[in-house]
Amino acid sequence: MVMVGVLAERHPEHVVLSNGVKIAVAEGLLPEGAEFGRSLTITYTTDGDEKRAEDIQLVPDWLIDWMDEHGHELPDVEPPRAQEPARSTSRVA
Repeated sequence: MVMVGVLAERHPEHVVLSNGVKIAVAEGLLPEGAEFGRSLTITYTTDGDEKRAEDIQLVPDWLIDWMDEHGHELPDVEPPRAQEPARSTSRVA
């Protein structure tokens, strides 16, 4: 079976995807660059309720890859400011 998901947790014997799915992973199977938040394609088998990864590939994150290739870093983002309430421009006659 194949599943695509976002890496949320990484443990010595398993990973957890952002949807809560836990998949057992053998040592050395997680590819280099598998950082939190990266999308993964996981080929796995099931043994009862347990899922065991057979292969894990990084899903290309085209924007991150493009930025790396062109020497850009992700910008620091400031939290959005609170918006002032919109003022009504309509008048009642």
